[in-house]
Amino acid sequence: MAKLIFVSYGRKDLGGSKREELGSLAAQVIEHLKGLRGDSDLPVELWLDIDDIRAGDEWQAEIDDALARADLAVLLVSPAFLASRFIMKHELPRLRQRRKENGLRLIPILLEPCAWPSWLSKTDIRPRGNQALSEISSLEAAPLDRKLAEIVAEIREILARPERRASADPSERDHREKAAAELVAATLLSDLDPATRAEVSRRLVGEVRACSGLSEEGVWNAARFFVEYHLLTSEQPTSPLELEASLGADRKRRDAALVARLKQGGRSGDFSDEPIEVISTFFRRTNDRADRWKAYFEALVREGGSTPGEVASLAPVSVRFGFLSPQYLVAGLLSRFNDDWKPLLDDYQRSLPSPKQRRAAFERLQLSQWNCWLMWGPSIPICRCAQWRGHHALQYGYGDENNSIPVLELASDDKGCPKVLGSVARELAKTRRSAQFASLTGRLRWGPWFLRPATAAAAEEEEIDLASLDRLTRSSGTAVPIAAAQSGLYLGDPPPHRLDSDRPESDGLVMVFESLERTSAETRVYFSAYLWLMFLVAVPPLSADQGKVGPGLLRAKAYPDWPDAAESRTRVRQAKLWEDLLPVFVHANLGDPEALSFQKRALVESAFTLLREVYKQSPGLFDSEDVAAGIQFHLVCSSDYSGCGEELRYPSQDPLLARLRERLAAEPDRDLAERIVLPASDSEHSRPSGLAAYFSACHLPDLLGDYFEHVSQPASG
Repeated sequence: MAKLIFVSYGRKDLGGSKREELGSLAAQVIEHLKGLRGDSDLPVELWLDIDDIRAGDEWQAEIDDALARADLAVLLVSPAFLASRFIMKHELPRLRQRRKENGLRLIPILLEPCAWPSWLSKTDIRPRGNQALSEISSLEAAPLDRKLAEIVAEIREILARPERRASADPSERDHREKAAAELVAATLLSDLDPATRAEVSRRLVGEVRACSGLSEEGVWNAARFFVEYHLLTSEQPTSPLELEASLGADRKRRDAALVARLKQGGRSGDFSDEPIEVISTFFRRTNDRADRWKAYFEALVREGGSTPGEVASLAPVSVRFGFLSPQYLVAGLLSRFNDDWKPLLDDYQRSLPSPKQRRAAFERLQLSQWNCWLMWGPSIPICRCAQWRGHHALQYGYGDENNSIPVLELASDDKGCPKVLGSVARELAKTRRSAQFASLTGRLRWGPWFLRPATAAAAEEEEIDLASLDRLTRSSGTAVPIAAAQSGLYLGDPPPHRLDSDRPESDGLVMVFESLERTSAETRVYFSAYLWLMFLVAVPPLSADQGKVGPGLLRAKAYPDWPDAAESRTRVRQAKLWEDLLPVFVHANLGDPEALSFQKRALVESAFTLLREVYKQSPGLFDSEDVAAGIQFHLVCSSDYSGCGEELRYPSQDPLLARLRERLAAEPDRDLAERIVLPASDSEHSRPSGLAAYFSACHLPDLLGDYFEHVSQPASG
């Protein structure tokens, strides 16, 4: 039997008084949808009133019949669509009621930018990124056709899924309730023994059903809301006593807000309309419960029939207190090794050369500075180079950079910056700070699933180049192309159908931005992060050709080869490029411009003090050959300087590099000053290829990944 697609549209969008170009755009969408009719494997019927209502038909009865028979509804959203009284008063209420009763899929397609009602703003709209088709078509025809083809392919995939129909058989009617119990058990009760877990989860879902008055698909969504609410707001979301008390008869322990939301959702049939409000504890709880969220998303795929690439929290999350910062936090040692110090201590010991070779004084200093800097993880600036092509996530947290999660806005401007969040970040330079208070609303998703190819075949075929400057050549299966410098967001563990994969795990949780509630110009705020400078301790190059690559490395170490073929450029392994990097850092308040300015001055002075001592003691720190050649300190990058030769997307008004230049010019020890090498102001875009490729902030995630891998290797002997 053919699947029926009901198309709801504003009549003006197909001509009449509507301007011609938008009319032709709506017609293009319909023509692409009509292409589904030719699929012999999946018979499809497209219902459109202008085609299917003939002379003499009772038009409203025909529309009502189509609304009742539809297997899927496509909404062509525009100002004309939202202004149509018939759509708003007749078609949409019936479609939303069918979605409540039996899960009818509604797919809004945004024709033209417009102010959305609340129910639509909480629905996953197409095209992805909330970019209207009219905005895409204003560029050229080919991208529009590709986007429409992607949408139609997604609709076909949805229609091809096995149906879930209501049944008179009680066992069939109970299917979704059983699945809801499995969802609760796998997410919140996994610490219990199987028998207790099953019993408690059944009781909880029974209480959820009683509060909401829903059944089948309705109780499934109510159980989803119940899980998300506790993960976001409860101090003890895995305590059976607390979970049962939140819905129980004891009004003193009952969570009135939760019960009210379950009843509200029972009346409307929609738990995705209103956000769950959270405060500053959201960031700590979300990071601490990442494994619970992952288990939840896995259960949605397993029990709910969703695909990994489309899984997201049902309810939006409204964060009342947070700070937005245009940087990206790289996972540190504590996060990577989960407080297991043995690999770090073993590596420290084995990295020190034998006393018979030399004193290893520099290695001790370098490793100490390096590990302290890397302990909690540094944040890197967001650049304009090839490593940052595609979407890029910003940092959103409270109090400290380690108490944060990546926030990703899918809509971007013509320069590749997120439309709303990018404008907030660009304003920071004017206020001389690097973090902005902001209340945001978004949904949680598991990055490694929707920011990379969703099928095993595509993932196997794709070679992700982790060290090249142009490694963003991605397969067509990628749902959302994310910046290569943030590969930790999508190179995580595999979706549930590939649990046998040996890919490394990542934290995975990403907040996908939906709306900005408010920002504050208050400067008496606190959001702390590392300010850091990274120096490469080196010697002068042996030749002009070597100088084009970079300075000479200590102990005559050679730069790794850089293959000409892009497909051959993979992460440079076993080169130990971190061995001669000397970081200098201070924990600073990014939200207070006065404190931040003071801490920048302190960092620069600290750097000169450290480099002066290293230079004065160089005969006892380095090999005699390197001392004779002349020890140098090359600035390779910093927390607000990428070092790759390109400009930052969100530059600081008071950059550390400018402060270093001023301080270097005033340095009374001119011998030391000659040893400190800063990028010349007139040649920042022609940095030596070795420094730009191997030591820039844009490549630090790669270099740190190699260091983590090195530390993880078992000690020999």
